[in-house]
Amino acid sequence: VGAYVGVPIRTADGRALGSFCAVDVRPHAWSAEEVEVLTELARSAEREIARRATAARAERLRATAEAERRRLAAVLDVLPV
Repeated sequence: VGAYVGVPIRTADGRALGSFCAVDVRPHAWSAEEVEVLTELARSAEREIARRATAARAERLRATAEAERRRLAAVLDVLPV
């Protein structure tokens, strides 16, 4: 590896998950534009990870609510009218 640049990928609470990086076999200095592109790619990855985590939480809440609805319906079914 002659040249490496990496931008951390972090969770919303700051935990590092990895990095978005580029490698070249020849030594050189990375330009500000190259670092900016990698930074935007890392931020895009962070947003996608956050979006998927939010969707997973929403699905878990939906499943919990549905289970509670079924439990309540079962209780109501056995109560006298």
